[in-house]
Amino acid sequence: MYSNYISMSEEQKDKPKDKPKPKAYKPLDPEYFNKYYQSKLAVKEQCPICSELVSKQKMKKHQITNKCINHDTVGKSRCKICNKSVPDIRINQHLKSIYCTNFLI
Repeated sequence: MYSNYISMSEEQKDKPKDKPKPKAYKPLDPEYFNKYYQSKLAVKEQCPICSELVSKQKMKKHQITNKCINHDTVGKSRCKICNKSVPDIRINQHLKSIYCTNFLI
């Protein structure tokens, strides 16, 4: 008659139940987490590639951006025609190249 019900064995009945979980820690100051993250993660650091001030959290993402990648470094300058960063030694060769002359057309 009660075939759909599962009967508990005596072993299951005698087993102690799981201990109650401890309550989650709540700080006394409601602004604690905001202050913590402002002091730790919102600190701005200088990017080693382009020397721009960027927060710690966004440094990796910043270093992928074109603004950081195309930044002029020592020994490089920008082409006046195509705005590409080229080593100083090769700037004359670059100006004569097909890549750069296509921007004139």
